[in-house]
Amino acid sequence: MSTFSEQLWYLPVGLSESLLHGVVCGLLCGAPAQSMQAYRRALTDLLESAAEMDDAELERFVELAADDLAAPDIGFVPLLPDDDQPLADRVAGIAQWSDGFLTGFEEASGELEGDAVDALEDIARIADVGGELEDDDDSEFDFFSVVEHLKVAVLLIHDTTHAEEESDDESE
Repeated sequence: MSTFSEQLWYLPVGLSESLLHGVVCGLLCGAPAQSMQAYRRALTDLLESAAEMDDAELERFVELAADDLAAPDIGFVPLLPDDDQPLADRVAGIAQWSDGFLTGFEEASGELEGDAVDALEDIARIADVGGELEDDDDSEFDFFSVVEHLKVAVLLIHDTTHAEEESDDESE
């Protein structure tokens, strides 16, 4: 489990940790070199209740998300409902996280090509999950597989956008 997911967050009522984390990760992947003020503006534009967050808390949230995405041990984990929650709640959480990621990435006007485009399409499909699920071992395994696929897709997008940023920096 990553350090990021072990933190205690003081979120405004009605703001889901999964949604906020998804949006932040989307922004970080879509616009990797923005200022904290730019991220705050984008977050409050996208999620009204984020405006109620303390500046220091939001900055810490964004910084830890950025560190988690860039961790050399590939320890990135999307913030989803705990494993002790019903499977239906966890599925709703992963759909909400994925939708938040897409929203943040689109807000940042992120551009991709190649395998990263396919990864973004996969995240869009995950955002559309729904329906009734049996709370059994097969469904648990399927959920685990989708979470792992989501992690790989996000890290591929992150690595792609950060490689582009680094090549832009080198050409200047």
